[in-house]
Formats: sequence, C-alpha cells, structure tokens
Amino acid sequence: MIPGRTPGLKHLAERLLGVEIQVGSHSSVEDARATMALFRLEKEGIEVEVARVYGPMKSIKAPVAVEVKGGEEEVVKKSKSKKKKKKKKNGGS
Repeated sequence: MIPGRTPGLKHLAERLLGVEIQVGSHSSVEDARATMALFRLEKEGIEVEVARVYGPMKSIKAPVAVEVKGGEEEVVKKSKSKKKKKKKKNGGS
C-alpha cells in the first residue's frame, strides 16, 4: 500500500476477506461479490457515516413481486392502484 492512496479492491479483498480476486481474466461478477462482502463487513459504520454527512435518510421500499415464467424468476414492480372516476349519469326524466 502507498500512504495517502485509496487501496484497490484486489488488495482489500485479500487483506480483509482472505480471498484472491482478479487472478487471470477480469470478472465483473467476482468484483461485485467482493464489493458486497466488504460492504457487509462495514455496513453499520458506512450507514453511520452517510447519516453524519447527508443526514438521516428515509427508507424507500418499492413493493415488488416475483413471478416465475418458464422456469425463470422475474421481479415485477407493483404500481399503485389508481382509482377510476365514475362518470355521473344525467338523470333524464
């Protein structure tokens, strides 16, 4: 490591997780998994830091459903139901 520089993902994964990544060809999936594992190690500290810098954040949870089509799972967002306005009938006598 070079003092004053941000350590790379490869170095962090090796030091903190004990996992060697980026050996051979590059894999974005491998990088994403290592990044999530590192995040989980420091999740609480990161959330505290984000709240300190940006203020408390609302938790926004969009309703989702999982549908299985042809053996594959598909995430489907549920939209808010909109009420249709009923048309008033003119009372013709």
